[in-house]
Amino acid sequence: MLFTAAADEPVTALQALLDQALAQRDAQLAELKAPCVEWADSLEALLDQAVEQGVVDKRKIQKRYYAPWFQALRQWALAPEQVKLELPPAAWARLSEDGLGEAWKKGDVPDHRHCAACHSCARRWPRYPTPRVMHCATLRTGCRCASSRKSAAVRRWASTIC
Repeated sequence: MLFTAAADEPVTALQALLDQALAQRDAQLAELKAPCVEWADSLEALLDQAVEQGVVDKRKIQKRYYAPWFQALRQWALAPEQVKLELPPAAWARLSEDGLGEAWKKGDVPDHRHCAACHSCARRWPRYPTPRVMHCATLRTGCRCASSRKSAAVRRWASTIC
């Protein structure tokens, strides 16, 4: 019987599992995003000062490039519903300690704590599944369950015939 109250129970349980996973993901993302506005402000001020003082290679560090990166970081941090941080690969490369070291031409590269924190953030955020990914995984699981149930039913039916 496909459309009985008992048939609705797995769907309800599955929905509860999905809701729990999404709530957990949202809480972890909120924790990850919390300091990002401060990081963006701090790193942007550092780069502004470095450009102004001429201690960086101005071909590699330009406000017209890094200002949109920090704006995107702020917007992502302030939007609870936004999971994916849209930054170009060049942003991740340039904002790394190695990237800043390559662009710094005078004095020592500042050991800025937010550079390491941003890269830690970059390594962590792709692990958080989107609802679409979770939905696809749910469908695959449902298909496997239905397939195994059908196989079992066919085997039972075949055993009654033979």
